[in-house]
Parts: sequence; C-alpha cells; structure tokens
Amino acid sequence: MTFNVILAKVGIRSRRLNDSWIPAKAGMTAIVALCLMPFALLFAANYPKPQGYVSDFAHILNPASLQQLETQLAEFERQTTNEIAVVTVPSLSGEAIETYASGLFAQWKVGKTNQNNGILILVAPTEHKVRIEVGYGLESILPDGLCGDIIRNQMVPFFKQGRYDEGLRRGMETVQAILNGQPVTSSSSSHRVYPETKEAAILFGFL
Repeated sequence: MTFNVILAKVGIRSRRLNDSWIPAKAGMTAIVALCLMPFALLFAANYPKPQGYVSDFAHILNPASLQQLETQLAEFERQTTNEIAVVTVPSLSGEAIETYASGLFAQWKVGKTNQNNGILILVAPTEHKVRIEVGYGLESILPDGLCGDIIRNQMVPFFKQGRYDEGLRRGMETVQAILNGQPVTSSSSSHRVYPETKEAAILFGFL
C-alpha cells in the first residue's frame, strides 16, 4: 500500500465523518511532522554551551591568555554593546565550518537581538579552519572580504606557528579596532601579506 493510498483512505474517512477534507489533511500534516522530528534532531549538530565570551573547547589557549581575552571582550561589550564570542572546537563533526559557525551563532544568539550586532570568531585547529561570523547589523562594517583579510593577515601567520593565543588576540583586537572606526594596517612587515579573499572562512594548515 503506497503512502498516497493511505492518505486517500484517511481523507475519505474524514469526509464521511466531518464532510470536509481539511481535518484529514491537517491531521496527516501533524503526523508527518511528528514522524520526521526525530530524524531532524538526529542530524542536527550537537553544539556545546558557551563558557563565557571565550569558549576554548579545543584547549589551545593558556589560562592567562584566556582570561585576558575574556576581560577585553567584556569591557568591549560594555563600551559598545557589540558582543564578540571567541570559540575553539576540537572537531566540526563533519560539517563545513560555514554551516557550523552559522548554527552555533544562531543557537547561542550572539549579540543583541534588536541590533544583530554579534560576532563569532571560530577556530577548528584539528581541521585547520577558522571563520569570522558576523551579525546582519555589522555586515556593512565587516564584510566577508575584510574578515578574510583579518584571518589571513592577523591570525593565520601565528596559527601556523602554533601560537593560537597571539593569533586570536590580534584577530580580536583588529575586529574591535574596525568596529571602533580606527585605521588598521593589514599586517606588520614581518608577516606575509596574503591576497584579498571574498571568503570569511580560511583553511590555514596548508597556506
């Protein structure tokens, strides 16, 4: 018996009882939704809960650096209302970093709801990937191309040396400076300047 036949039979029965097709259709819609719900939950990413402004789930930051970032980010939100979350994860669980960052950003509700002024800096050291996710309210200030430049010029050179603390600090401070309207140089002369990219996600292990 096909699914369509089942729908037809349920529909006929509903019409005999209520002289209407609407209850049958509404009922079947609810049944189908309930049946599919476990599959949706099964394939949804299992995002961790935030630990603060900085959530170092990959354990790549030393305690002093983590506390410094936490303090700077708290003060930055107090002064500007813009909220920046720094997150490291041991694995992306098979997801593209763009998908993972977007889902985490939405679940954590980074930024003020009425301003959409949140920013997520996500690092996945195992997959050698990093992304800056920007809320709608700040996209005109921090478009994808500029975020890509920040990652390549301020973060990647240090990440490739295993200096995640310094790379995250420089990336975060560059984002803060741009949001405050301060001029920012692309990189110090001792670091390689990468060509401009239109992407806000970078694979940094093999650059």
